[in-house]
Amino acid sequence: MTNESQRIPRGESYIEPSALVWQKSSYSQAQGNNCVEVARPAGLVAVRDSKLPDEPPLLLGRVQWQDFVGAVKADRFAR
Repeated sequence: MTNESQRIPRGESYIEPSALVWQKSSYSQAQGNNCVEVARPAGLVAVRDSKLPDEPPLLLGRVQWQDFVGAVKADRFAR
């Protein structure tokens, strides 16, 4: 069981990150662990680093996630 700070709120209860279905980025290498993983628990988008699956995921609302993905696609981040 994860510690309390890693649980994802769901109404009056919580979801353990290990219980979610995580999807790897389509840009990751087939055998690499150097990628972002995303899960979609009720009304949220959970994002984690595949190298650190035991760390708490970043939780975003669906609109925040869409804004982030749009900014990435538009190359709005400085390199």
